[in-house]
Amino acid sequence: MEAALGKIKYLNGVRLQRAIVAGADWVVAMQKHLDAINVFPVPDGDTGSNMAATMKSIAERAKENIDKSLNRVSNALADSALMGAKGNSGAILAQFFQGLAEGLKDHRKVTTERFGQAVHVAAQRAQEAISSPKEGTILTVIREWSDRVRENCKKTTDFDELLRDSLDWAQKALDRTPEQLASLKKAGVVDAGAQGFVYMLEGIVTFMEKGDLAASRQNAQKQASANLPLIGEDFFDDHENSPFRYCTECLVVGQGIDIRKLRTDLEGLGDSLIVAGSSTKAKVHIHTNHPADIFKIVAREGEFREQKIDDMEQQNHDAHRSDKARVAIVTDTGCDIPQDLCEKYNIHFIHHSLVFGDNETYLDKQGIHRDDFYARLCDFKTPIKTSQPTPSQFKRMYSFLLKYYDACVSIHLPPAHSGTIHGARRIASGYNDKVSIVDSTCNSMAMGLVVLEAAKAAAQGMSQQEVVQVAEKAASKARAFFCFDTLKYHLRGGRLSNSAGKLASILQLRPIITFKEDGTVKLDGVGFSRHGVRKKTWAKARKAAMGKKNLQFVVAHANNPQLAAWFVQNIRKTFDTDDIPVVEASYTLVSHAGPGAAGIGFIGD
Repeated sequence: MEAALGKIKYLNGVRLQRAIVAGADWVVAMQKHLDAINVFPVPDGDTGSNMAATMKSIAERAKENIDKSLNRVSNALADSALMGAKGNSGAILAQFFQGLAEGLKDHRKVTTERFGQAVHVAAQRAQEAISSPKEGTILTVIREWSDRVRENCKKTTDFDELLRDSLDWAQKALDRTPEQLASLKKAGVVDAGAQGFVYMLEGIVTFMEKGDLAASRQNAQKQASANLPLIGEDFFDDHENSPFRYCTECLVVGQGIDIRKLRTDLEGLGDSLIVAGSSTKAKVHIHTNHPADIFKIVAREGEFREQKIDDMEQQNHDAHRSDKARVAIVTDTGCDIPQDLCEKYNIHFIHHSLVFGDNETYLDKQGIHRDDFYARLCDFKTPIKTSQPTPSQFKRMYSFLLKYYDACVSIHLPPAHSGTIHGARRIASGYNDKVSIVDSTCNSMAMGLVVLEAAKAAAQGMSQQEVVQVAEKAASKARAFFCFDTLKYHLRGGRLSNSAGKLASILQLRPIITFKEDGTVKLDGVGFSRHGVRKKTWAKARKAAMGKKNLQFVVAHANNPQLAAWFVQNIRKTFDTDDIPVVEASYTLVSHAGPGAAGIGFIGD
């Protein structure tokens, strides 16, 4: 859309493309403000980040699209919105753009009248995506804005006039949201998602005024630096938390996806349910306590392309905490720590992924039910691979935490085990030394002890460098001894040669492993029976721990609580301690170690 030197009589692909880029610029510029006023449905401080990520995805695809016809541009916007949608408002925007593409289908250019019909379809589709729509949200503002456009589209043939008038209408609808949602009124703010939609419209209208994307972007940055209303200080004193903890999202691609049936199947498993998309691609967003239940149902429809699980309770704590920690602690799911300690010390996890067959992917730990994982692990019909976290996972985590902490210390599996730490370092390099990466030199429960030491230091208010020093010292002292029940999973995963694997199977060898100082795996012995290998593992761990002071132990196992209990019993007898946490090993590690594996980890001076 060009500047309003004359009337804008039609909308074509190029104009729509440039308008959406301008709108995206405004949302991205204002994301901190949107995060700061995020109240509904959960005050987890990420509405701005999520809407900005969604609009960036849309804008980038808009810029890249070679075919500039209106039909193709609107379809590209809809597809990129679905692929890049993040959060509650992002999913609603995705369905809005699906509806807009539907309304503009088969058109090279449209008049104001046809545009009015298209935005009416867009608003309807956005409304239909929600299982329990609430007044006073982005949906309300989208509906009232689209109603105004539809009402006036026959009265004017000028897009400039139509969009200016409807922006004023949307702003008035936004101003009324605190009267429609009690939580907004209590906090003294408007709805963040609705505000994001209005910012998008404001960006489009400003671009029409200026006729230049750079000038429009400059206006957005000026607006972002203004003093804007924030949540009242007393809002969080008695705010009632959501009964659902995890913001769970996934994208599924298939044939004949029944959006309405999928929505019905998921209702009752949480709230804030949105199912957006079409018969070939669907985006699911829900707040739930059981992400694995969601993924299991959605997996019936086709192939997962992406998944996300955000701990909203933890995000809420980060955004509104009163503790003295200056440094956030991050690790990956190759680290095993009891849940109560994770919560006590506010440890943040980035998920590895499990890949069944060619492309059936689930997030480690929370993405698949325990029984389902072990059943599929023991069924050798489908190969299982593991995949390290993606760059976007690191970026989302670090960007979110650095809004509320001075720095992050991110502790990961050693290079000998995974490329995770290399990925973390690449992303950390873009944060001006505010993110420090530490090699744990071990995995599982021993890595958990390293992370816990760092988390305790952070909780005491130590600086970034001090926390790094604590973590590195703990890593140098951490020891672990594991015994495996079989080598066939190492063989299946390609971590053992066929000849060595066959020989080990014939001899029924059960290995004992530990780690060298650089984190590489070291074969530390073998057993010829389950009884023999557990005795040897215990003997090696006991010998290594003898004479050390301030010992901290932890035991991990892969579906073998009996062996874990036997290790705990022996540790108690020998070292006169009762504080011995037991954890189940992460699925990423178990996929290589196999069921029945168990180990002892400790740190001591």
